Amino acid sequence: MATVNYTAKRSLIPGHTIDVNFDLDLRLGDLSRTRAPKKSVARSQGGASETVYERADVIWNCATAIYVDGTALDALKEFLDSTESGENFQWSKYGKAGDSPDLSIPARLHSNGYTEKRVQKKGGGGAGDGYRLTFQIIEA
Repeated sequence: MATVNYTAKRSLIPGHTIDVNFDLDLRLGDLSRTRAPKKSVARSQGGASETVYERADVIWNCATAIYVDGTALDALKEFLDSTESGENFQWSKYGKAGDSPDLSIPARLHSNGYTEKRVQKKGGGGAGDGYRLTFQIIEA
């Protein structure tokens, strides 16, 4: 389980106040890491090359567990909406809130928004359907 600590800004859920920090456990079903170096390579006519290395970005592709609904869905949307303008937050890819996870990794959302896909629950006519959200986090 991953955990984030963010400042609530948008789509506040009941009991939360704007500009207050909250911890949120992310029930992720998929989490994959990409390291994307930023560099430029110049090559002479003779074949010699020179590489100018700027940095390497670490990007995490996140997808929630298959079925998120109710309060957990609202809290997740509050986190994503509150950080969508590039606001920094702290995160840990391991641990749960309350278990003192190491939240020392500064990050921000990398994706341009998030995707919310409905997951139908059989029998119930749509009542009890859940959602799966996908988004990207970049270490700051």
